[in-house]
Amino acid sequence: MKPSLAKWRVIFVVIGLSIFGCATQKFEQVPGYIQEKCDAPIWNEGDSWKFIGGGGQVWEEIIIGSALRQTPPKGFYGIFNIPFVGVKIFPLWVGKKVGGAEYVKTVEGIDFVVHYSFRVVELAEMKVEAGTFKSYKIEFKIIAPDGEDGLGYFYYSPKTKSIVKFETRSFILYPWGNYELQSFNVR
Repeated sequence: MKPSLAKWRVIFVVIGLSIFGCATQKFEQVPGYIQEKCDAPIWNEGDSWKFIGGGGQVWEEIIIGSALRQTPPKGFYGIFNIPFVGVKIFPLWVGKKVGGAEYVKTVEGIDFVVHYSFRVVELAEMKVEAGTFKSYKIEFKIIAPDGEDGLGYFYYSPKTKSIVKFETRSFILYPWGNYELQSFNVR
């Protein structure tokens, strides 16, 4: 018995979502002329990072099993904790752009669509409390349903396998807070 057209559509959607995720994200191939790129981090059980935010607020992120956990829970800190991005932004190279739209739910239970884009601006030395690291500066733009834009910058270091700094002046992103890496332990 042959599957009906409706069953094929369901199969296609399930396969499509499992391959591409739920985000409307465009994936790019690494151009041949790129000399330096950074692949997604490979974390190990027990890898950990401590961050300090505005007002001296401190939290830790640790790999337990195959999951990244925050103590205390902070929500969307770092690109790895943004559900529709995670490690999908990798590999990184200067000039790379990734963008899309995603349905999100607020803590109040309100559904809405967020449009976002990431652009790798440059490789730069970033000095934070944990040290000085060669980092990819990643511009993060977000457009909320009311049309308000948010702009912030993540600095990702391959050495720490994590964000070493996030900075913003945007009202819409400010609740995430400016923060930096205080210490880390990776294998």
